[in-house]
Amino acid sequence: MRSGYKITLGILTIMILVTITVGTSYSYYSIASEQANPNELATTCFEISFSEGSNGSINLAATYPMSEESALTRLNPYNFTITNTCSSGATTNYIVTLNTLTASPSNLTSYINYKLNTVTSAGTANAKIRVYGGDVNADGAITDDDRQLILSRVTNSQLFNAIQNEIADVDNDQFITASDAAQISRIVSDSESPIYLEADASLDGASSYIKSDPTLNGLGLYVPYLAGTTSRLTASQYDLNSTVKQEQGIDTSYSLATGTLNPGESVTYNLYLWIDESATNDVMNQNFTGRVLVYSYM
Repeated sequence: MRSGYKITLGILTIMILVTITVGTSYSYYSIASEQANPNELATTCFEISFSEGSNGSINLAATYPMSEESALTRLNPYNFTITNTCSSGATTNYIVTLNTLTASPSNLTSYINYKLNTVTSAGTANAKIRVYGGDVNADGAITDDDRQLILSRVTNSQLFNAIQNEIADVDNDQFITASDAAQISRIVSDSESPIYLEADASLDGASSYIKSDPTLNGLGLYVPYLAGTTSRLTASQYDLNSTVKQEQGIDTSYSLATGTLNPGESVTYNLYLWIDESATNDVMNQNFTGRVLVYSYM
């Protein structure tokens, strides 16, 4: 009895297996319909180029902690341009990163500030210039000549262009009065410190204040820049691919900016790096080495 049961079960199992096999084979070879058009994949252009400006790399020998104002006016930035070299195709996304090198990790990193600004020319919205308040003759200094010009403007015997009207309002009360001239006198006599004013680079006459000579920057003549937020380098680490890190000798990667470029478009950046003024004596005799890398993706 038991042995007959085993045989019967074995036969049933074989029959079930055969039935499944036949059914599967039949469904595989039986075509109900077919696709009218074939599937196609075609890539588009998504290439970008990277070029450095004439300033070259940042090389700050024997630098010291400083304020943002000092850094942006006294230091030469690292200048570079990213270009979407495609003549047609889709928009290309990019990420700008600053990467510390494995060969030279530094305790200085936690005190490094950076500012990445889009370079714009006078006449572009949001571009700013910073000059000495009252420097209406654009010579990079506050002198009695500026006071005389402001007094002439008060009596309407002297006409100012748009940016001179901004700069002449030294006390920032929205009016140009004798009190602005009086403040100039106090600055000239060293009884009061000069102040900086910020004006739109799109204003009429702004080109007189825009100089590319870095030796003039400490005198109040500034290259235009986009106002933005200064960030500490430790604020935003970027999770870079481990293979890229190994190939480039990278220790840590920090994301500085992201953006998009249409075919044929380009963007130019100025990168400022400096040691924050809150740094302690622990930063003495320390070195920092970093490299900018740009990654593109669709």
